[in-house]
Amino acid sequence: MRNRFSVFCFVFAYSVISSCAQGIDRVSEDMDAKGITDIADSYLEVKKYQYAGEVYMEVDRLYRYSDSARTALIQASRAFHTSGDYEMCRLAANRFLEDFPESKQAPQAKYLIGLCYYEQIPDISRDQRPAKEALREFTELIEEYPESNYASQAKEKFNESLTQIAGQELEIGKYYMKKNQVLAAIGRYTVVVENYSMTSYQEEGFFRLFEAFTLMGLKQESMLYLGKLKQSYPNSSWLIEAENIKSF
Repeated sequence: MRNRFSVFCFVFAYSVISSCAQGIDRVSEDMDAKGITDIADSYLEVKKYQYAGEVYMEVDRLYRYSDSARTALIQASRAFHTSGDYEMCRLAANRFLEDFPESKQAPQAKYLIGLCYYEQIPDISRDQRPAKEALREFTELIEEYPESNYASQAKEKFNESLTQIAGQELEIGKYYMKKNQVLAAIGRYTVVVENYSMTSYQEEGFFRLFEAFTLMGLKQESMLYLGKLKQSYPNSSWLIEAENIKSF
Protein backbone atom coordinates (compact mmCIF):
# COMPACT_ATOMS: atom_id res chain seq x y z
CA MET A 1 0.00 0.00 0.00
CA ARG A 2 2.84 2.33 0.91
CA ASN A 3 4.57 1.58 -2.43
CA ARG A 4 1.40 2.37 -4.36
CA PHE A 5 1.08 5.65 -2.53
CA SER A 6 4.73 6.52 -3.31
CA VAL A 7 4.19 5.77 -6.99
CA PHE A 8 1.04 7.90 -7.02
CA CYS A 9 2.91 10.83 -5.43
CA PHE A 10 5.73 10.54 -7.96
CA VAL A 11 3.33 10.48 -10.92
CA PHE A 12 1.35 13.40 -9.53
CA ALA A 13 4.48 15.48 -8.87
CA TYR A 14 5.82 14.75 -12.35
CA SER A 15 2.55 15.78 -13.97
CA VAL A 16 2.52 19.06 -12.01
CA ILE A 17 6.12 19.82 -12.97
CA SER A 18 5.43 18.99 -16.62
CA SER A 19 2.33 21.19 -16.71
CA CYS A 20 4.35 24.06 -15.24
CA ALA A 21 7.14 23.75 -17.79
CA GLN A 22 7.78 27.04 -19.51
CA GLY A 23 9.77 28.25 -22.48
CA ILE A 24 12.37 25.89 -23.87
CA ASP A 25 11.56 23.37 -21.12
CA ARG A 26 8.53 22.46 -23.24
CA VAL A 27 10.77 21.58 -26.19
CA SER A 28 12.22 18.11 -26.64
CA GLU A 29 14.97 17.06 -29.01
CA ASP A 30 12.66 14.79 -31.00
CA MET A 31 10.09 17.48 -31.80
CA ASP A 32 9.66 18.53 -35.39
CA ALA A 33 10.07 22.18 -36.42
CA LYS A 34 6.33 22.78 -36.68
CA GLY A 35 5.68 21.49 -33.18
CA ILE A 36 8.29 23.84 -31.73
CA THR A 37 7.02 26.74 -33.81
CA ASP A 38 3.47 26.11 -32.57
CA ILE A 39 4.68 26.42 -28.97
CA ALA A 40 6.49 29.68 -29.78
CA ASP A 41 3.42 31.01 -31.59
CA SER A 42 1.25 30.22 -28.58
CA TYR A 43 3.54 32.31 -26.37
CA LEU A 44 3.40 35.11 -28.90
CA GLU A 45 -0.40 35.10 -28.82
CA VAL A 46 -0.47 35.65 -25.05
CA LYS A 47 2.34 38.26 -25.25
CA LYS A 48 4.96 36.18 -23.47
CA TYR A 49 7.58 37.53 -25.83
CA GLN A 50 10.70 36.34 -24.01
CA TYR A 51 9.49 32.75 -23.93
CA ALA A 52 8.42 33.03 -27.57
CA GLY A 53 11.86 34.24 -28.61
CA GLU A 54 13.62 31.48 -26.71
CA VAL A 55 11.47 28.76 -28.26
CA TYR A 56 11.86 30.18 -31.78
CA MET A 57 15.62 29.98 -31.24
CA GLU A 58 15.21 26.26 -30.56
CA VAL A 59 13.91 25.83 -34.11
CA ASP A 60 17.15 27.32 -35.37
CA ARG A 61 19.24 25.17 -33.01
CA LEU A 62 17.61 21.91 -34.06
CA TYR A 63 16.84 22.69 -37.71
CA ARG A 64 19.45 25.23 -38.72
CA TYR A 65 19.45 26.46 -42.36
CA SER A 66 15.91 25.18 -42.90
CA ASP A 67 12.97 27.29 -44.09
CA SER A 68 11.51 26.90 -40.61
CA ALA A 69 14.71 28.29 -39.08
CA ARG A 70 14.61 31.27 -41.43
CA THR A 71 11.10 32.20 -40.30
CA ALA A 72 11.84 31.40 -36.65
CA LEU A 73 14.92 33.63 -36.48
CA ILE A 74 13.03 36.70 -37.69
CA GLN A 75 10.19 35.92 -35.29
CA ALA A 76 12.70 35.47 -32.48
CA SER A 77 14.32 38.82 -33.26
CA ARG A 78 10.98 40.59 -33.19
CA ALA A 79 9.88 38.85 -30.00
CA PHE A 80 13.12 39.64 -28.18
CA HIS A 81 12.95 43.27 -29.32
CA THR A 82 9.42 43.58 -27.97
CA SER A 83 10.48 42.02 -24.66
CA GLY A 84 13.36 44.49 -24.39
CA ASP A 85 16.06 41.82 -24.62
CA TYR A 86 18.23 43.75 -27.07
CA GLU A 87 21.21 41.45 -26.80
CA MET A 88 19.21 38.38 -27.83
CA CYS A 89 17.44 40.35 -30.54
CA ARG A 90 20.78 41.28 -32.08
CA LEU A 91 22.04 37.72 -31.71
CA ALA A 92 19.01 36.27 -33.53
CA ALA A 93 19.09 38.94 -36.25
CA ASN A 94 22.82 38.48 -36.82
CA ARG A 95 22.34 34.72 -37.06
CA PHE A 96 19.64 35.34 -39.67
CA LEU A 97 21.96 37.55 -41.73
CA GLU A 98 24.73 35.00 -41.44
CA ASP A 99 22.58 32.07 -42.60
CA PHE A 100 20.16 33.82 -44.98
CA PRO A 101 21.93 36.91 -46.39
CA GLU A 102 19.93 36.83 -49.65
CA SER A 103 16.54 36.65 -47.97
CA LYS A 104 13.95 39.35 -48.62
CA GLN A 105 13.74 39.72 -44.85
CA ALA A 106 17.43 40.57 -44.49
CA PRO A 107 16.73 44.35 -44.42
CA GLN A 108 14.30 43.80 -41.54
CA ALA A 109 16.92 41.85 -39.59
CA LYS A 110 19.48 44.58 -40.20
CA TYR A 111 17.00 47.25 -39.13
CA LEU A 112 16.20 45.41 -35.90
CA ILE A 113 19.90 45.34 -35.00
CA GLY A 114 20.19 49.09 -35.53
CA LEU A 115 16.91 49.72 -33.72
CA CYS A 116 18.16 47.89 -30.64
CA TYR A 117 21.18 50.18 -30.45
CA TYR A 118 19.04 53.22 -31.23
CA GLU A 119 16.63 52.53 -28.38
CA GLN A 120 19.56 52.30 -25.96
CA ILE A 121 20.88 55.77 -26.79
CA PRO A 122 21.20 57.78 -23.54
CA ASP A 123 21.07 61.55 -23.15
CA ILE A 124 23.95 63.56 -24.61
CA SER A 125 25.76 63.79 -21.26
CA ARG A 126 26.53 60.05 -21.29
CA ASP A 127 28.53 57.65 -23.44
CA GLN A 128 27.19 57.68 -27.00
CA ARG A 129 28.49 54.26 -28.00
CA PRO A 130 24.96 52.98 -28.74
CA ALA A 131 24.40 55.98 -31.03
CA LYS A 132 27.62 55.20 -32.91
CA GLU A 133 26.67 51.54 -33.25
CA ALA A 134 23.20 52.52 -34.48
CA LEU A 135 24.80 54.90 -36.96
CA ARG A 136 26.98 52.10 -38.32
CA GLU A 137 24.12 49.62 -38.64
CA PHE A 138 21.77 52.11 -40.32
CA THR A 139 24.51 53.23 -42.70
CA GLU A 140 25.12 49.63 -43.77
CA LEU A 141 21.38 49.06 -44.19
CA ILE A 142 20.97 52.14 -46.39
CA GLU A 143 23.97 51.17 -48.52
CA GLU A 144 23.19 47.45 -48.83
CA TYR A 145 19.40 47.66 -49.21
CA PRO A 146 18.66 51.13 -50.67
CA GLU A 147 15.33 50.04 -52.19
CA SER A 148 14.04 48.47 -49.00
CA ASN A 149 11.14 49.99 -47.07
CA TYR A 150 13.39 49.82 -44.03
CA ALA A 151 15.94 52.13 -45.66
CA SER A 152 13.68 55.18 -45.26
CA GLN A 153 13.08 54.33 -41.60
CA ALA A 154 16.81 53.85 -41.14
CA LYS A 155 17.50 57.31 -42.58
CA GLU A 156 15.28 58.92 -39.95
CA LYS A 157 16.97 57.03 -37.15
CA PHE A 158 20.36 57.76 -38.73
CA ASN A 159 19.77 61.51 -38.52
CA GLU A 160 18.62 61.28 -34.92
CA SER A 161 21.66 59.20 -33.97
CA LEU A 162 23.92 61.70 -35.69
CA THR A 163 22.33 64.53 -33.72
CA GLN A 164 22.98 62.68 -30.46
CA ILE A 165 26.68 62.29 -31.25
CA ALA A 166 26.97 65.95 -32.27
CA GLY A 167 25.31 66.97 -29.02
CA GLN A 168 27.82 65.03 -26.98
CA GLU A 169 30.75 66.56 -28.88
CA LEU A 170 29.36 69.98 -28.04
CA GLU A 171 28.91 69.07 -24.38
CA ILE A 172 32.50 67.83 -24.16
CA GLY A 173 33.66 71.10 -25.70
CA LYS A 174 31.77 73.09 -23.07
CA TYR A 175 33.27 70.91 -20.36
CA TYR A 176 36.76 71.77 -21.63
CA MET A 177 35.85 75.46 -21.62
CA LYS A 178 34.88 75.24 -17.95
CA LYS A 179 38.29 73.71 -17.29
CA ASN A 180 39.96 76.53 -19.24
CA GLN A 181 41.20 74.05 -21.83
CA VAL A 182 40.23 76.32 -24.70
CA LEU A 183 42.20 74.60 -27.46
CA ALA A 184 40.64 71.24 -26.60
CA ALA A 185 37.21 72.88 -26.65
CA ILE A 186 37.90 74.41 -30.07
CA GLY A 187 38.80 70.96 -31.38
CA ARG A 188 35.42 69.57 -30.28
CA TYR A 189 33.46 72.55 -31.59
CA THR A 190 35.22 72.28 -34.94
CA VAL A 191 34.19 68.63 -35.21
CA VAL A 192 30.57 69.67 -34.64
CA VAL A 193 30.44 72.37 -37.33
CA GLU A 194 32.45 70.41 -39.91
CA ASN A 195 31.36 66.79 -39.39
CA TYR A 196 27.82 67.32 -38.16
CA SER A 197 26.75 70.31 -40.22
CA MET A 198 23.39 68.67 -40.99
CA THR A 199 22.38 68.64 -37.33
CA SER A 200 20.81 71.38 -35.25
CA TYR A 201 23.99 71.66 -33.17
CA GLN A 202 25.96 73.39 -35.89
CA GLU A 203 24.28 76.68 -34.98
CA GLU A 204 25.53 76.63 -31.40
CA GLY A 205 28.86 75.25 -32.63
CA PHE A 206 29.50 78.44 -34.64
CA PHE A 207 28.73 80.53 -31.58
CA ARG A 208 30.97 78.45 -29.31
CA LEU A 209 33.88 78.83 -31.74
CA PHE A 210 33.33 82.59 -31.83
CA GLU A 211 33.26 82.59 -28.03
CA ALA A 212 36.42 80.48 -27.68
CA PHE A 213 38.49 82.45 -30.19
CA THR A 214 37.34 85.71 -28.62
CA LEU A 215 38.53 84.43 -25.25
CA MET A 216 41.92 83.70 -26.79
CA GLY A 217 42.10 87.18 -28.29
CA LEU A 218 42.09 85.86 -31.87
CA LYS A 219 39.77 88.42 -33.44
CA GLN A 220 40.11 87.29 -37.05
CA GLU A 221 39.11 83.71 -36.25
CA SER A 222 36.32 84.78 -33.90
CA MET A 223 34.80 87.12 -36.51
CA LEU A 224 35.03 84.35 -39.11
CA TYR A 225 32.69 82.13 -37.10
CA LEU A 226 30.44 85.02 -36.14
CA GLY A 227 30.06 85.70 -39.86
CA LYS A 228 29.18 82.05 -40.50
CA LEU A 229 26.60 82.17 -37.72
CA LYS A 230 24.97 85.29 -39.20
CA GLN A 231 25.00 83.90 -42.72
CA SER A 232 23.67 80.44 -41.91
CA TYR A 233 21.34 81.38 -39.06
CA PRO A 234 20.35 85.05 -39.42
CA ASN A 235 17.58 84.73 -36.80
CA SER A 236 19.65 82.77 -34.30
CA SER A 237 19.22 83.61 -30.64
CA TRP A 238 22.97 83.00 -30.29
CA LEU A 239 23.60 86.25 -32.15
CA ILE A 240 22.30 88.17 -29.13
CA GLU A 241 24.79 86.31 -26.93
CA ALA A 242 27.53 87.08 -29.43
CA GLU A 243 26.75 90.81 -29.36
CA ASN A 244 26.92 90.77 -25.57
CA ILE A 245 30.39 89.21 -25.78
CA LYS A 246 31.51 91.75 -28.36
CA SER A 247 30.28 94.71 -26.29
CA PHE A 248 31.95 93.27 -23.20
